[in-house]
Amino acid sequence: MEHDKLQLIESRAETLLKDIKEDNHAFVYSTALLIMVSLYLIAIVFLYIKFDFSTKLLIYLVLLIGMLAYYKMNMNKVFAESAALLNYKTIDRDDKINYVAGLLRYLNSGFEVKLTRLKSVRIIYAILFPFFLLIVREIFLGSFSDTSSFLINLVVAIVLGGFWYFYFASDQSELELDKEEVDELITKIYS
Repeated sequence: MEHDKLQLIESRAETLLKDIKEDNHAFVYSTALLIMVSLYLIAIVFLYIKFDFSTKLLIYLVLLIGMLAYYKMNMNKVFAESAALLNYKTIDRDDKINYVAGLLRYLNSGFEVKLTRLKSVRIIYAILFPFFLLIVREIFLGSFSDTSSFLINLVVAIVLGGFWYFYFASDQSELELDKEEVDELITKIYS
């Protein structure tokens, strides 16, 4: 009975691992990040060409660098954790409980990598997109003449930036459900 339960859990884990390795999640979200960063950087270059160097330009650049550093630090952390858990392959397959537990922990770290990438891209879009819109507005219409026009444009940009936050929400909830399934499988092993 115990062996059958472990066999079913291992089979489900192998299927989930195969699905993780075959999907194009990394490509899609890395490309989405590249598109946002490229558009933002191009807008900054045009802003520099039109208005020369300014404090505002420096703030926009620091924001971009900060967001990229945030992404890189988060991804490095989860990649290191995932790489450490890859040693489940060295566990003897005949030691079913430890092997399947190691496989599930590695699978869990794979979902954590995907979730971290998605959350990071989601936050970057939600933050950079409003500033991108403000930069584009400034390129085409010039500097803001007064505080009220700046605030109105900022509110519109934030609302549109919020769109991205909700746009990625369904993908995040799907990944969280898959991760919860793996967590449940881990608890089933030891119950």
